[in-house]
Amino acid sequence: MRLARYQAAGGTGIGAVRPDGSVVTTPWPDLGALFAEPDPLRAAQALDLSRQEPVAVQRLLAPAVDRAQVIGTGGNYADHAAEARTGGLVVAEPVFMPYLWGAVIGWEDDIGIPTEYMQTEYQADLPVRSGQTARG
Repeated sequence: MRLARYQAAGGTGIGAVRPDGSVVTTPWPDLGALFAEPDPLRAAQALDLSRQEPVAVQRLLAPAVDRAQVIGTGGNYADHAAEARTGGLVVAEPVFMPYLWGAVIGWEDDIGIPTEYMQTEYQADLPVRSGQTARG
């Protein structure tokens, strides 16, 4: 099952995507409510999509929980660490970088590029939220 965060006439919501591509409502108003379930995966898999009416989706949104900022790390990737070493910096631990919420965009949203007088770097980051301690 695929889940989608969407905007419709009645506001935003979390929907389930049917095999035909239509989106139907779920009982959760947002991803935070789904993740608050004791077993979010089991709760999502238990949905009966055949009984729900499709939603008139106006826009697909970023599949993320609204937060004031997103914290990213680059120092644990080999190419970022090598890039840092060329400047004489030795990276012993991951480097964390803040991104404002506006940096997170949804499907088919325009990417805002600064004026032509500024250098633009092309990079995409994938945010991941982990509720458990990562293996080390």
